[in-house]
Amino acid sequence: MSISYTTQYAAMYRDRTERLGRDIEAYGRLAGLVRAFYLGGSEETFLIGCLEISTAKPAIIKKYHEVEEVESVSWQPNAAPKYFIEDAAMERIELILGLPKDSSAFPVNGCVLGVVGRRSGRTLVVDRIITPIEAYIAPTEAFCAKKPRLTAKSPLPGLSPNPENPENPENPENPETLVVPNVGSMSAAGVEALAKYLRESPGCRVVFYSGLTHPETANLNKLSGLAGPERVRVIPGEEDYVPYMIPYTPPSPVLLGIDPKCTLHPNPSVLSLSGSTVAFCNYLSVREVLRYTKTDVGEPETLEDYLKALEVLVRYRHISPTSPDTCPTYPHDKDLFVMEVLPDVVVVSVPCSFSSGARRVTTNGITIELVVFSSLSGMFLSISQTVPKLFPIPL
Repeated sequence: MSISYTTQYAAMYRDRTERLGRDIEAYGRLAGLVRAFYLGGSEETFLIGCLEISTAKPAIIKKYHEVEEVESVSWQPNAAPKYFIEDAAMERIELILGLPKDSSAFPVNGCVLGVVGRRSGRTLVVDRIITPIEAYIAPTEAFCAKKPRLTAKSPLPGLSPNPENPENPENPENPETLVVPNVGSMSAAGVEALAKYLRESPGCRVVFYSGLTHPETANLNKLSGLAGPERVRVIPGEEDYVPYMIPYTPPSPVLLGIDPKCTLHPNPSVLSLSGSTVAFCNYLSVREVLRYTKTDVGEPETLEDYLKALEVLVRYRHISPTSPDTCPTYPHDKDLFVMEVLPDVVVVSVPCSFSSGARRVTTNGITIELVVFSSLSGMFLSISQTVPKLFPIPL
């Protein structure tokens, strides 16, 4: 029997809208709002659905076969974009949507939101937007013990963290985990600095994130030998192979040339590290968000641009909101990237020359650390039971 990709992609959008929309609907009820599935008359209307921005869709085939042109694509949607909200149980409705002043609050193609407004002809003039982060209620400890802390059930190993997973043992005597980006291109001085850190921190775990095969894996193998391969996890980046779909599934340890005792995870991944839930985002998904949040079009990307993009992912509780539309993913009956429960740390590694950096954001009473690693700026992240910290690495 043939598989209909169209049906499966539709199922992802439906699952995304149902899960995030459930929270938004409950939040609306507290404010006396009743969810509608059609345009009302003159009365206030409350709709929930997946947002489509009509001018925001470059062709996927063009994106991946005309590389030079991809680099020159404007980040912003074309002039006078049209906004639509849709759901499996609702007609597709056009929205008259004013953009907020804060670019990190900009709506993103594919995000789920609630809108409140009044009918004007065949459109809804929006007075208020309710984002999934506004409707978020932190689960109880009993809930967390029974359910992964982020995303839906996943057939992909490592995408949903499970504290009881034997590959994720917690060591109360030394809870520290180091997140080390771009290990393949690290200088000898940088490798030695990390080696010294590992020698002085026996039992410390390590996550090697991106840059695993450039120019070779000798750095990774030396450092993993000091940490103990069984305590090492590997998350490849875009430069480690040719990615067309997310999650990017890493090749075997043999192909990467690393110790087979190291645990491989896809990109993106969500891992439980030293008592914290850490979401590792893929670069392409975050770069797509800049299409909506970067206001100074044509100027070089900055650390601030990427921190705002991560803030958008948190606001809409989705690791890759533009998937599967402009950031292709494999088709599934469930959306793998929904943040049912918010992470403690959100990380991305980007191939840019600005300095690495972090920002702490507090939203709805919950504090999240946003971390951007630059491939040309040497830093590593230390995660423990205290606040995550960035440390410099000699280049």
